Amino acid sequence: MFFRFALLIFQECVLINTTTREETKMFKDEYTEFHLLFGQTMMYLEVIERDIRITYVGMLSGDFKKNYQDVRDLTVGELLKRIESLDKAGDLNELSDEDYSVLRAITNVKSQLEKKSYGDFCYVEEREARKQAYDKALIKITDLNHHLGELALHIEIFRASMIKKYDHDNRIKDLGLKGVIFNDIMNN
Repeated sequence: MFFRFALLIFQECVLINTTTREETKMFKDEYTEFHLLFGQTMMYLEVIERDIRITYVGMLSGDFKKNYQDVRDLTVGELLKRIESLDKAGDLNELSDEDYSVLRAITNVKSQLEKKSYGDFCYVEEREARKQAYDKALIKITDLNHHLGELALHIEIFRASMIKKYDHDNRIKDLGLKGVIFNDIMNN
């Protein structure tokens, strides 16, 4: 879904802001870094969402697969409320108020990226102004990418520690829930 959305926006930008094949190629080459960072940033957000979901389900008792199916369609905001409620009610104190604040702050990031990122520069008609808008958007996405990458790593480590802590009967361990970020770092 995301890649289809990004491709449609990209094609629309090409049609609106370029007129020749040479300009189209230049446009594609010029914005490659943004496309890659945007895609990686969206991946970090999806990894974070999945790790939050797995963490919550791992804290619950019962069948992991069934519990996962039950919360599969919940928003990240709803999952965070449930984790916090479980955390506070059970006197678990796994996360601090500051941790919850950081996690809540990311709940709108994905929709903001989808709505605005390309729009910040794609619809600027004058080439130099579009280049300046692109440079500004590139700085924003680079910064966001860095911060979300760090956050994704910490959440993945937290998820792994929570599974270790709550998975006394190995109901989760054997489901192949290894994360990509932590494993890549540990293998390099």
